[in-house]
Amino acid sequence: MTLPVVELVNTVASGFTPKDFIAELYHQSGIPFVLVIFNTLVLAFALALALWRLWMMTFVYNLSEENFYDQVKKLVISGNIERAIKLCGSVPKSPLASVLRAGLNRANKGEMEITMALEESALEQSPKWSKYVQSLFSIANIATLVGLVSTVLDLIAVFKGLGNLPAEQKAAVLSAGISGAMVNTAFGLGIAVICIFFHLVLGQISKIRIEHLEMYQTKLQILLKQRAAGEFGPGGVVEEARA
Repeated sequence: MTLPVVELVNTVASGFTPKDFIAELYHQSGIPFVLVIFNTLVLAFALALALWRLWMMTFVYNLSEENFYDQVKKLVISGNIERAIKLCGSVPKSPLASVLRAGLNRANKGEMEITMALEESALEQSPKWSKYVQSLFSIANIATLVGLVSTVLDLIAVFKGLGNLPAEQKAAVLSAGISGAMVNTAFGLGIAVICIFFHLVLGQISKIRIEHLEMYQTKLQILLKQRAAGEFGPGGVVEEARA
């Protein structure tokens, strides 16, 4: 703080208006101004994190799940396990493709090994969808609390500075000071709203994708079990169940 608040108040006599006083007080108050800068950085970080996760979920990890699984299924039924593995390897960043590939690599190892490979891979790949999503909720709380702390510190500075002001100026300065201080709370709440919005959107996307991952994991497990039981005839036709 370059000037104590009391000294700053004494400069009102030199012709400061209430608006000038609050503006100068805000810039001289030190800690509240630093907290506003901190919340600005928090906003930038939250937006960067949210947009990065949205990009990863939409363009990097995502694929046409149903069509992709149908292609894998056709290759498995026709006995082309190696081609199915290569197909999954063509999209290595996709969690679904990685899980399916893990199961296909154990296609000839027995049901227990297939199940273990699928479950282990699913445990490794599922966090890719939910990674850092919960952090947005924590960031929302931090931004709100920092905004409140900044507001309280600004109000303390304003009330301390009222003592040396003429009575006719106190009401105007107090009004301007409170409204200016509340901007900090509004800023923090605005950041929180943005974070919670992205938390909701990304949380729903990750929940749906993880559910789909588990569904196709189970489907492949059943498919490979049918293959091991010899239920697929020549040309990939499912044989009729014998009486």
